[in-house]
Amino acid sequence: MSKASTSNKKQLEKVIQLLEEQLAHSNQQNEKQSKQIELLTQQVQHLTKMLFGSKTEKSKY
Repeated sequence: MSKASTSNKKQLEKVIQLLEEQLAHSNQQNEKQSKQIELLTQQVQHLTKMLFGSKTEKSKY
């Protein structure tokens, strides 16, 4: 293998490593945001129930 080819391979490996790290970080953020969305959804459901009370009124929202 030539020096240029070896250098390119190392650069590609580094890029792949950085992309994998970014993907892992993005996945963690997505998981965290999904949990926040779930909590907010539960809060909205609770507040809607508190606001309207009856099941028939609640079902509109």
